[in-house]
Amino acid sequence: MMMSSSFMCVLTFLMMMSSFCVLTSAAAEETTTTYDVRDGAGGEYDAGITTSGELSQAVDAAIAELMGTKGWFHDLRNTTGYKHALEVVTCTPDKNMWLYPPEKTATGSLKRVLTTGKLVVAGVKWSAPGAADYRTNPDAPTGFWPKYLEAIVDKISKAYKKNIRVVRIYYQTSGVVVDKVQAGVVDMSEPYYYISGFVNNKPRIEALDYSCITAATEGAFYVRKDKNMNTFDDLYEKLVAGPLHTVGFIGQGNYDSMSDKLPSSAVPYIPNDNPDSSALNQRVIDNLDLAVYVSEFNPGADVTDLLMAIPTGVVSPRVILFPQQGAEAKSVDESKTRNSDDKSGGGIIVGLVIVACVALLLGVLLTFVVVRERKGAPIFMPLLDSVSTNKAFHGEGGL
Repeated sequence: MMMSSSFMCVLTFLMMMSSFCVLTSAAAEETTTTYDVRDGAGGEYDAGITTSGELSQAVDAAIAELMGTKGWFHDLRNTTGYKHALEVVTCTPDKNMWLYPPEKTATGSLKRVLTTGKLVVAGVKWSAPGAADYRTNPDAPTGFWPKYLEAIVDKISKAYKKNIRVVRIYYQTSGVVVDKVQAGVVDMSEPYYYISGFVNNKPRIEALDYSCITAATEGAFYVRKDKNMNTFDDLYEKLVAGPLHTVGFIGQGNYDSMSDKLPSSAVPYIPNDNPDSSALNQRVIDNLDLAVYVSEFNPGADVTDLLMAIPTGVVSPRVILFPQQGAEAKSVDESKTRNSDDKSGGGIIVGLVIVACVALLLGVLLTFVVVRERKGAPIFMPLLDSVSTNKAFHGEGGL
């Protein structure tokens, strides 16, 4: 039996609806990724990306290129006055070995940076002579570490022929910075972070990716000159004997790197408001702390007329921190750390769209069938009734 023209119209309508559903689901899948970023305070990405391996490769290529430039590190130290920074080579310069990943195959954070033209960097506001001044003009900081980052970004910009702009976000403490890096709502940290330390109860070296070592510094403890301490052993004994047992640290990472060197009687003082070094020095002068740890120690320089430095003999490598490649997002603020590369949210939306469309199609088809049945003109004539009618017509059926 031939299908009616009205049925053909309905069939065409159903096919059009199916195409619409497919296009709608594809559009839903396409719009799940966003690279929106806001400058200034709270300028995190709207969604986190935790696969930044290619970005770390690009940064490593830039660092290796800089270290292979004759006189670059020497000039950087001298022009900023940070002459005691140590060059630690973990990435031997060789332009044939350290390559910038191709832009056309870029994924994760590198793709985000090349798409937006912005490199979002997390750090804290602090200042120390020569090392850095992130306080006076946070949008244009000066010193060794800011210049180092500028040089890295300049190399990456030239490699990809793009004008990449640094967007700095400052947090209250370095602990928050590391959490934000792990969540992927920023691209990376500033270049002065310790490779030692912890994040969410895991060692940084295992929980995060990191760059080639940018530089290294020897730390020191600043103490009052009138306390009769000249060596680290003297400080150790004073911390055991008391009455002062507190030692100032500007951040948790600094304390983590030195905690095992101090006696169990030592009590760390780690401020929550991230003060500059002069505020911590003043606590020692005021006899609130016995000593303060300074990671940016300048050997041979008297701190003040009242303070002197006791070298620790410990060299702390500095690196840029990245989210660990392939790691799942560790949310710091669920409203801002949604993972845009995680397709689970988009998959749910696509699934709901498809289910709704299928239900709509079935409803329309069922309605059409019912209407035709009630009009006495079903789409397909009942086979059983046809056979019964034929038998009655020929006198073959029982009465």
